[in-house]
Amino acid sequence: MSEPVLLFSGPPRSGKSTVARKIAESFNLHYISPGEILKELASDEKVGFHTYFSAIPDDVLREIVDTGLELIQEGGYVIDGRFEPLVCRQRGIFVPAIYITADFEVRAEREAGVAKVPLETARKTLMEREIAEISFCRRLFHGDYRDLDLYIGTIDTAELGPGQVYDAAIALLREKGFLRTPHE
Repeated sequence: MSEPVLLFSGPPRSGKSTVARKIAESFNLHYISPGEILKELASDEKVGFHTYFSAIPDDVLREIVDTGLELIQEGGYVIDGRFEPLVCRQRGIFVPAIYITADFEVRAEREAGVAKVPLETARKTLMEREIAEISFCRRLFHGDYRDLDLYIGTIDTAELGPGQVYDAAIALLREKGFLRTPHE
């Protein structure tokens, strides 16, 4: 693997996609989100996004994760995915992963804004989605993507704007020796 690979994981609406896209763009790396692929499959199946784990066969879900692992071994990617850090660790593949998080209520407010639904609806949808994702992770990969030992660090985005999250991620990656400035 000649080019870097970075992973961002965390619960829904934590900000991981935003920071992963920005870092990919800044470092001229490819961005991929297995979750985006699942959203497309879920909409093809005409199911709500929070229920896609029960609507899409396990072998398809595994194939999506395996494709992400193939890309990791190619290099040159920033991946925003829940399960990849856990599966990488299980398969002995080390890739720097950062856990992006925020308090549930903050994430529910973000969901309400994005989905343009009442806060109570957003809370319910977010909770259902989280339970489904955790259950799927345990069932298929026998672990929990929320295990902080999988990550080089954690960034709490509750009180940070997108630019601040980006700066925090870059600082963490540099501190841990995974990114260097061009003159280094």
